[in-house]
Amino acid sequence: MANSGVQLLGFGLSLTGVIGLIVGTILPQWKMSAYVGDSIITAVATYQGLWMSCAFQSTGQLQCKIYDSILQLDTLCAIVACSWFAHNVIRAFYNPYTPVNTK
Repeated sequence: MANSGVQLLGFGLSLTGVIGLIVGTILPQWKMSAYVGDSIITAVATYQGLWMSCAFQSTGQLQCKIYDSILQLDTLCAIVACSWFAHNVIRAFYNPYTPVNTK
């Protein structure tokens, strides 16, 4: 009886992980940066994800560009793509040559 309970727990956790992976790969908020010029009118926030990059302007406009890539990945390829992109974002964040105002 305890064995089936552990199996159900493992199944539930793996299902939750797959759902989290799908949501994480779809969202474009992996890398965020903002640029504020001389006035607040020229403020632009950029979001970059695995499949698209978006620019949100202070006027309220949101422009997104979908990358030209194959979106039909199996779970293993999605994990590799997520890990690779996250590694690049972390490496760029801790790079001492990256300007502080772009982190």
